[in-house]
Amino acid sequence: MAKLFAGLKSVTSRLENPVSGIEDLFITVSLDGPLMSEEQKKRLNPLIIKVHSATHMPDEPLTQEELRNRCLPVYTKYKFFKQPEHYSMGREHGQSVYWDDIDVVLAGTIESSEMREYLNGPPLEIEVHDRDRILEKEKLKATLFGDELEDEKINSVGAVSGRRTLHNPLSAKPKPWDPYGVAKFDLSELLLGERIVYMKVPVQNCPLPDVLGVRDEGQDGLIGVAGAVDGPVDTPLPVGHYVESGAMLKVRFELAYPLATPSEIAAKADLDTTFQCPFGRIVFLFDYKNVKFLNELQALVTSINAKALELDNMPPHVIDAALSTYKLSIEQQRSRSLDIVTGFQLMDGIKHVFVLEGLRDHAITLLWECLPKPENTDIEILYNSDLAFRERLYGPLDVDLCRVKLHEPLSVIVQQPLLYVRDMVPKPCFDALVKLDEMTRVDKLRSAVRNELFPTDEMVVSMSREFGVPLTSEDFAELEPVPDRVPEPAEVEIERPKTSRLWTPLDNYNPRYVEQLGERTISGHKQDYIQDNITMTRYVSDRNKVERYWTKPVTVRADVQVAHNYSTQSLNSTELAKEKVRQELAKQPDRRYTYCQEYNHSMTVVPVNVEALRKQAEQESRDNWRTQKGWTFPGVNNLRACNQHANRPDVARIDALKESWRENILHTNKLDPTLERDRYTWSKRQEDVDLWKRPLPHFGQSAPVTIHLAGDTLRREQRAASKSANDVWRSKIVAGDPRMYFHRCNTITEQINTGSKSCNQVARLRGLLKDDAKKFSLYKEPMRIKDIPPLNVVLNPSVDTASREAGLPTIPAVEGEFDEHVNGFMPGPYDEHAWNLERNKIPIRDYEHKKFEVTKGQDFSVYHKERHKLSKRKLVPLTNSERDNYLFRVPEMDYRAYQVPAIGQNPMADTLDSECLTMTKTAEEQKTLEALQ
Repeated sequence: MAKLFAGLKSVTSRLENPVSGIEDLFITVSLDGPLMSEEQKKRLNPLIIKVHSATHMPDEPLTQEELRNRCLPVYTKYKFFKQPEHYSMGREHGQSVYWDDIDVVLAGTIESSEMREYLNGPPLEIEVHDRDRILEKEKLKATLFGDELEDEKINSVGAVSGRRTLHNPLSAKPKPWDPYGVAKFDLSELLLGERIVYMKVPVQNCPLPDVLGVRDEGQDGLIGVAGAVDGPVDTPLPVGHYVESGAMLKVRFELAYPLATPSEIAAKADLDTTFQCPFGRIVFLFDYKNVKFLNELQALVTSINAKALELDNMPPHVIDAALSTYKLSIEQQRSRSLDIVTGFQLMDGIKHVFVLEGLRDHAITLLWECLPKPENTDIEILYNSDLAFRERLYGPLDVDLCRVKLHEPLSVIVQQPLLYVRDMVPKPCFDALVKLDEMTRVDKLRSAVRNELFPTDEMVVSMSREFGVPLTSEDFAELEPVPDRVPEPAEVEIERPKTSRLWTPLDNYNPRYVEQLGERTISGHKQDYIQDNITMTRYVSDRNKVERYWTKPVTVRADVQVAHNYSTQSLNSTELAKEKVRQELAKQPDRRYTYCQEYNHSMTVVPVNVEALRKQAEQESRDNWRTQKGWTFPGVNNLRACNQHANRPDVARIDALKESWRENILHTNKLDPTLERDRYTWSKRQEDVDLWKRPLPHFGQSAPVTIHLAGDTLRREQRAASKSANDVWRSKIVAGDPRMYFHRCNTITEQINTGSKSCNQVARLRGLLKDDAKKFSLYKEPMRIKDIPPLNVVLNPSVDTASREAGLPTIPAVEGEFDEHVNGFMPGPYDEHAWNLERNKIPIRDYEHKKFEVTKGQDFSVYHKERHKLSKRKLVPLTNSERDNYLFRVPEMDYRAYQVPAIGQNPMADTLDSECLTMTKTAEEQKTLEALQ
């Protein structure tokens, strides 16, 4: 019936279990209108939870066919807040399972603070049960003492090693545990004004139950352990590989009205504390040696609890003793108005962890305001004023904070491998260690609440029993507050230099300075630092102006009035300016001028005219072609010079070849050792290499003698050489700034940032000259060149924005490009479409009738007209000779042209006449052929 609250008007259900006299039954409940009015929807605000489907269900280690035969149909199970558990209908096993199950929760009936606490808390867990076994009746076999399965293990030694009896054979057999999948949904988005949330989350493996049966939480235990003697062996099915197969669960959450409006979220107003959720929590984490903050926190907690229990009028030591022995009653632990602070303190030798809880608007707010987080300290405080809780967690730990000191640091304990072996550590103790270790890593209280990182009082007590050690007097003394001591001025012992002369202290007493200090104190004169700064700034500015005037680089310009930009002209202004620069540089021939020496003499000014030198060398070469007396002729060679070989070696090589041959004379460096290995004489044995003693592990006190520097010495020499070269280069720089600046457009507008094809898309819409023209020939009328349009304007002049803004006509690139030379259109081949379709109209060409009338006298006509008599030719009949010389084929009878004979006429008469005529003509033709032969 809950589906009717979801807006459905008809619900049909089927009888699940047949009853006597009824095999099957369908019941349908329908409405003639909506179940709730708009006012009721706004007041009840139904939350519709629709479990849509599960996809990619695991096929390993059991296939879907095996699950279908051995397990119940797949169903989902979940519990929202305090509502009863909801079970969906069972569906058949498969890779994808579809439920479309709907459950309705009336969110308006839940108190707003409780709903906020639930949505901010742990995520909603939806269980996917696809491995619930079909219960089969066990067939008992005959045993020694009866029909119990455990009788056959009577001689097993497993009972000796067991810690406790886990199974009671006298009680009813509980339902066996079966693995399942769990999908977790975070519903905190509903608090942000969302009305519909559609989520698709992965399905994970479920947590294992308590195998040993120590904790009795009402859940189904894992009955049957291999080797056990106190229970039946009933092995559950293997856990499905949900994560490996990528199983996903789709769920849709829909509210009739949002829990918060956008204006309320934007205002970020403080939430009111309600009677249902009056508690708050705060966590302090700081260094173990921060004793000052520790004592401040403990003193504040003690004062709050003493005031709440009306013990604040007693001495401090009495208050401590009273709180340490005070036991809270059940009513005090559950009280929603008692302003006490409960919690615990964890010490591990590295840090302190305080987990405290109390009334949200009183004790917790007082702790937050009185102990703010100092700046530049290691103190971490987890607190959120928007979070409220409906019950205390640590009420059974009483008002005196439970102090747990671990025998080792928490980070070291959680790294021990044996901690994660089942049954080595009690489950509550293990959960407390893991939760506290994770709490030290988060930075927000909301994350700690959402991940359930607050251990329960049972977990804290179990952790204290397993890993806690008692506090000693040394621990209390170490945590006692240290009084602030005023440091006494210590006598500074002056270290006297080691010298042979008698050392005397420096006379640094300045009586004049002492007198000025006294006069300044008496007169009360104070220095005006602002005015002094203004005066000094003005002085430095004037001095810099003078220095810049004298160090300003000389600007060289050509002595021309009209600029000539072409290099072929003799009055080229650029070349004349370069020549004047070279004349200035020639005054200092030992220097070169460049913009930057780090890039292979980039932009280095050449001190000579390279082109003039090239022309001069070319002219000198031409002048050497002929002397003043004419061409130079080498003369005629004699007979010996003419018979000499062109590749004849020189005289030195001939003399070298005449010497006697020495083997491997050219390979001495490869065949002979570099150093001679002859033995030294006895008198020079000290110079020989000592091969008998073990070498020293280091070079001793003095560095080895070598020409190759290393280490800091090498780096100092390199830095000195680099600094020297840089100073020399700096002294030769004429420009004020050696850096080169380049214009770069915005990279966001570039589709390709680097490479030859990179381009700025905004620059494509502008001309080639991006800025105003600076050269005389580019901006002086009438020599000013029109703006060179971009490429797209040349191809399509209709996009010329500059011409349109100036009111100029946009002339197309091709004359008549956009003119359509047609006289009309004919319908196209698509009969089902209209004629205004571009592909369904055929243009009619202009036949130029008037042009033909002017040039030809009349228009062209497709019809036949009577021609001139001269163009006709009279048909002359054939003569007899022509008839005899040509053989004409007589066509056969054409039955298609056969006419029906008249009534009374013989139809075969004409046929016989034709055949006779044909035979006669054939005979005559035969005679003619014989005569010709």
